[in-house]
Amino acid sequence: MPDVERRSPLRIAVEGLTEGRMAAARGALEEALDALGRGLAALGPIRRQGVLDPLGLRLALAVRAQAEGRLAAAVAEMEEILEEGIAEYEGRDGVRS
Repeated sequence: MPDVERRSPLRIAVEGLTEGRMAAARGALEEALDALGRGLAALGPIRRQGVLDPLGLRLALAVRAQAEGRLAAAVAEMEEILEEGIAEYEGRDGVRS
């Protein structure tokens, strides 16, 4: 695996999304959550100026679902959050994959 420090945050996030989807398709939900979490962590905080952070709130709900053992719900929510985070990151940096 390439050195993490040499890969862009966007690439790490996209890889996390891909790996998470593949793991979820195999039924490996904990592995999916780990991969999706790595992708989200790579993007760092996504903040919108002057408004409530709906992604942060949804992430908290996904973490709660995971803690309650509702892994499929947590995976689905984390996947959507990461997709939105990637889109927002691309817009913030002016980068398109």
